[in-house]
Amino acid sequence: MTINRVGRAAGIAALALLGTCPAEADLYLYGLNAAGKTAINGNTVETLPGEFDPSQPAEDPEDSWVDLQVEGADRYALRRDGLVAMNGAKLATRLPSDDDDYWVSMAVDGGTRYAIRRDGKLAANEVTIASLPNDDDLFTRLLRHGGSTYSLRSDGNVYRDTNTEPLFRFREGDDGDDYDSIWVALKVHPTNGYLYALRTDGSLFRGLLTAAPGGGGEQVTHLPSDDNPELGDLYADLDMDSLGRWVALRRDGRVYRDPDPANAWFDFPGSASDEDTIYMDLAMWGDSFFALRSDGRIYSDLMGADAEVLVMSGSWYWKLAVGAEYPVMAATSNTAPYVTGITATVVVGTPVHLPIVITDAESPAAGLTVAPVLPLPTGAVYDDATRTLHWDAPTVKGS
Repeated sequence: MTINRVGRAAGIAALALLGTCPAEADLYLYGLNAAGKTAINGNTVETLPGEFDPSQPAEDPEDSWVDLQVEGADRYALRRDGLVAMNGAKLATRLPSDDDDYWVSMAVDGGTRYAIRRDGKLAANEVTIASLPNDDDLFTRLLRHGGSTYSLRSDGNVYRDTNTEPLFRFREGDDGDDYDSIWVALKVHPTNGYLYALRTDGSLFRGLLTAAPGGGGEQVTHLPSDDNPELGDLYADLDMDSLGRWVALRRDGRVYRDPDPANAWFDFPGSASDEDTIYMDLAMWGDSFFALRSDGRIYSDLMGADAEVLVMSGSWYWKLAVGAEYPVMAATSNTAPYVTGITATVVVGTPVHLPIVITDAESPAAGLTVAPVLPLPTGAVYDDATRTLHWDAPTVKGS
């Protein structure tokens, strides 16, 4: 199976040009849909086992895949019934299942797999290590940071490790009572020691990790929200860039960023009323972000508001992750190298730099032979060392 190596790809390569990541860093974008289809840089690499069919979501929901984590070259996927897959192969031991409750979130730290079930069961390497109190509220997210796990409950309670007393009780009102008051995302600031939590209506709180347990933290802001929101108007995810600026994703495609919570930084194409075009997940790479739409399209601040970075086949994509190492591909078959097509709008007199993306799953991209199709446009030069086409002075249309 072929994987594009996106470290020098159009748009994503701009990270290096903008100084937001090391110039030699490779970037791999992972996507997972509910049926288990896993794509890396737009190429489907595996379909994980299960009977879930997105066209019939009421059938076999326990077989839907709900989370994806990447650590180094390894990828991990979590199914609702507790099945865990690593690099496309299911693990021999699965998490304890329950007909009434399902697993919702996982985190990986040093190869150890942590998972939280919505009723509060916390597990490490598929073994239950705690039963956190649910009080009729459901757990929604698990975060691993600094050697500890943080479990988020729908009413705003956050539990550290196996402690049954909450570290924080974030409260905005009617917390966890309806779809627009559920706490859904956690992130830790990279330097100041604050843990941030986001509610579906846009309420953003934070609490200091060294504070005494049981506090309510403080509200950072309340992002724009509607009085009678559709599901697509709600907030889906929260992340932090390398400078500690939070980024919040709304399901209709609007992205808000610190320090301007009042105005959308980006408004990507999509509809709050169309489940095929709502946004599901965020992933950061340096100071830039990627946003996943449910139909498999990935957008980014690097490409502007209307151009997707790539498109994955299929639907019901829920999870997005990024990696910097060439992924383990032991279970894939040998295929020909793949070349990514790039469409660029050229303005006369404005320099254009187009990275050439060609990779092979079985061989490092650096070892592939790449040559442009001649003749090049007048004045254009191909740099073999960086595999980039430079056109410093585009001339008239059609040249």
